[in-house]
Amino acid sequence: MRTKCMSLALGLAALATPIAQAQHAPAEHGSPPASVVTGVQAAGFNWNDAVIGGLVARVAIVLIAVLATLLTRRSRRAALPQRTDPSRA
Repeated sequence: MRTKCMSLALGLAALATPIAQAQHAPAEHGSPPASVVTGVQAAGFNWNDAVIGGLVARVAIVLIAVLATLLTRRSRRAALPQRTDPSRA
């Protein structure tokens, strides 16, 4: 149960991460000078970016799985009573 709660909290925190919004400071002496913006067209799908994104996603999934496994095992060990050998008694 604790692992599920932690996983849910981690997922919600990742979704609720605020996105930075840049704003220009007000100009002191009138309007700022105009700038020329030129656009560059993409050459198509960038496979390098796709590979990097896929690797980052895999690493994140593996880390989450390992942490969940470790937390689950630790809680199971604490919940199990110590066994005594009946033949020694």
